[in-house]
Amino acid sequence: MDVCKSVMAGSQPLVSVLMSAFQQPAFLNEALQSVQAQTWKNLEIIVVDDASGPEFTCQYQLPVKAKLLVHPHRRAIAAVNRNVAIAAASGKYLAFLDQDDIWIPEKLAWQVAILEDNPDAVLTFGHYQLVDAGRRPLERQHAPWVTGRDPLKQLIYRNIIHCPSQVMMRRSALDQTGGFDETIRGAADWDMWIRAAAAGPILSDTRVMTLYRKHASQWSRQSLMMVNGSLRVMEKTACWAASLRPDLRGLLRRRQARWLRETARLQMMTAEQAPLAYSTLLGAIRLWPGDPRAYCMLLQARRAGKG
Repeated sequence: MDVCKSVMAGSQPLVSVLMSAFQQPAFLNEALQSVQAQTWKNLEIIVVDDASGPEFTCQYQLPVKAKLLVHPHRRAIAAVNRNVAIAAASGKYLAFLDQDDIWIPEKLAWQVAILEDNPDAVLTFGHYQLVDAGRRPLERQHAPWVTGRDPLKQLIYRNIIHCPSQVMMRRSALDQTGGFDETIRGAADWDMWIRAAAAGPILSDTRVMTLYRKHASQWSRQSLMMVNGSLRVMEKTACWAASLRPDLRGLLRRRQARWLRETARLQMMTAEQAPLAYSTLLGAIRLWPGDPRAYCMLLQARRAGKG
């Protein structure tokens, strides 16, 4: 479908922009400005605030028709905010934008075109540029990920979609796969992309569409939470993907073992968690007996009296 012709005919599909907010009005207002600057104009904006308090929400520079939904109590789970926003959305397409990220003006238009041209596609994601808190490009940048013939296998191996702000998802596909898993902290988006890849094609785009801001207060810097979330994703995925794709059973076991090993590494760094590291490593070895790194760490844990 030619999206330009669709626009001229007045049949632009509605895009729901779903945003989460918590006590960073300056970042949120920059993100909102990037939404208002989009060349794609048929959109709705839904902001879910995680009980920031009126002293913060009064600073939000919301467009006239934007919806602000406020949790009465702090939840601190990104998946909850996204599910609340999804429930309030009415668009054909859903675009997620974290409060600390920025979209370039063509982002939504490019992604609508991709999904309109590929009606079987579940979602599409673009590339990003890493920037600091002041939106200055970082020296180190990542190469764009490109989906191959087997995106499900790619996503089980690693999360090739680094931030939800890269993504536009078809609403009908999300209704089929279910919402974000609220029991997974820090990696519920990865779980969603894996389930989406099992439901249908996901399409990558190497164009930079998002400024991905790196700063000290990001959830992704909470290492133990992110590792625990990643392990939970692998355990959950193994429950269904091993039967759907028997060829992936070995990979699933290796990836579970990898995240158990990473959990043990972090456990050994704290006195409170260190006694758990030995049994965690034994679990990793049971899943993947051929991993020499787990045996080395097991010896370290034993010598340090952590077992």
